[in-house]
Amino acid sequence: MTNLPDHDRATDSGLLDHDRDPGSGLPDHDRDSAPLDPTEPMGDDLRSGPLWRHAVAAVAATLLGLAAGWVASNFRIGPPEFGIPSAAPGSPWPLLAVCGVAGLAAAALLRGVSARIPVYGPGRVGFFLVVFGTRLALAFRPEAPVLAAGCAAMLLAALAWCAFAWWTHRAAGRREAV
Repeated sequence: MTNLPDHDRATDSGLLDHDRDPGSGLPDHDRDSAPLDPTEPMGDDLRSGPLWRHAVAAVAATLLGLAAGWVASNFRIGPPEFGIPSAAPGSPWPLLAVCGVAGLAAAALLRGVSARIPVYGPGRVGFFLVVFGTRLALAFRPEAPVLAAGCAAMLLAALAWCAFAWWTHRAAGRREAV
């Protein structure tokens, strides 16, 4: 054992010297399983990167949401007396275009805010907003004012999600400053 370099020589406790963290008294592999401090930041949750990556993510969430909403509108869950009816007859293209534009705006808002502050699941939230909006629009074929109100509700839901993320981010910043 005396021929080994110092960094490979075991200490009395059986742990190597380079496995110890002098601040916590725990080796690195045990420190990961230790309880987390809620005031300690978990890492970089920002979705930083070039603008094209954010645009691709917003477009992908919108297109996948439109496709899933369209597929979901082609069948009925349960008897006709309950739930949302299946897609009404007629051309779905104008409704898909309106849902696509509103969904892209919501997904872009979520993705843009997530580049500045940590937002939980902006892609998933955008996807589900588009799915639900498309499903409802294709099922009921609303007139223009009702469709506009639905698009506004989608954008308000995305804005509320971003506002909650901003509020929790701001509160966490104050807690860290104390």
